[in-house]
Amino acid sequence: MFKKDVLIKIAVYKFVLLRILKILLAYFLMVYGCIYHNEKEPSLDNLYKITDVSRFLSSDTTPLIGWPTRIKESDGDIFIIDAGSYHVVKLDMDGHLILSFGRRGRGPGEFESLTGFWIFDDSLMVYD
Repeated sequence: MFKKDVLIKIAVYKFVLLRILKILLAYFLMVYGCIYHNEKEPSLDNLYKITDVSRFLSSDTTPLIGWPTRIKESDGDIFIIDAGSYHVVKLDMDGHLILSFGRRGRGPGEFESLTGFWIFDDSLMVYD
């Protein structure tokens, strides 16, 4: 009986010690993560400045982009995901349409939830 009591006490102490270590680790990570900022803040100086946004959002008669959710630049071209109409638009830096593809659906060239894209050299990978 004495040995069983000792084993139970050791298990309880081990459990309490592990719980205390977890709490201390969580506290340390929370405090250290909130006060330690050695990294520089990202600079916005290298971003493109678009002054006339309207040329990117509409053509002469119909809206070109309804709900832009992702915008990337590659080799002087601008790629935009339009989540409102489920298509991808490629424009030159002057806002002229080069390419537009996609629509809502489940077939080839159609998207259910257009959420992201990546540009690789001359290829475009779209995440649906």
